[in-house]
Amino acid sequence: VEIDRNRAIRTAPVLEALDRYTGVLYDGIGVASLSPGARAFAAQHVAIHSALFGLLRAADRIPAYRLSHDSRLPGVSLRSLWRGPIGAVLAAEPRLLIDLRSESYSALGPTPPAAFTVRVVAEHASGRRLALSHFNKAAKGEFVRAVVESMIDHVSIESLLEWAADRQIRLERVARGELDLGAGRERHHDAAEHGDDLGVELDALALVDDRDALVAELAHFGEQALRRIEVEGGGGFVEDQHAGPRKEGASDRDP
Repeated sequence: VEIDRNRAIRTAPVLEALDRYTGVLYDGIGVASLSPGARAFAAQHVAIHSALFGLLRAADRIPAYRLSHDSRLPGVSLRSLWRGPIGAVLAAEPRLLIDLRSESYSALGPTPPAAFTVRVVAEHASGRRLALSHFNKAAKGEFVRAVVESMIDHVSIESLLEWAADRQIRLERVARGELDLGAGRERHHDAAEHGDDLGVELDALALVDDRDALVAELAHFGEQALRRIEVEGGGGFVEDQHAGPRKEGASDRDP
């Protein structure tokens, strides 16, 4: 079924990317309950890293498909295809960039030196900070929701940190280009009591300023991946072991 869906990708129904993708991160955002103003703000400030399309704006309309960072396609390396162009576009972004992607997606387009990566942490009873994996998606999704609902265009990291403190969001600059985001109270307690050993990978999401170049500059690279995915017979879509569909088969692992 999913191979057939990928073959029909050019004629399939489309949804805005923010509605298309599913999973714990998007549950944390609470896409369905975002205010109209927050959705409009997200359309201008949120970019989603897709293994197929590259960088998408939240309001870009895309079909259902299945392709992740670790999918294997005959004759093409997703890392080789995307790393240069995505890295160049991110590096050219002049405004504050908060990168919430996993390491796997960052490998498809490196975080520029001026950007900030985010690590979700909880503090153990001993005072030691634990980097979380199981609660990563939910905490980052909730953070994105808070940012877009506030509708504040932060021009500096100091502005973002001050806003977070006012909202009692535990966001701390710990090193050059690195931020620690505290998990919510319930998750903080669970992690501190039991540790975080479930280990799931993150959806890839970055907050960036809206730029037409995000799509225009990368379109021809996405076209190459589309050609690879539209194979006839025998299955050119070699590997996929990720979560199931929603809304005409949307994948929850590809953003």
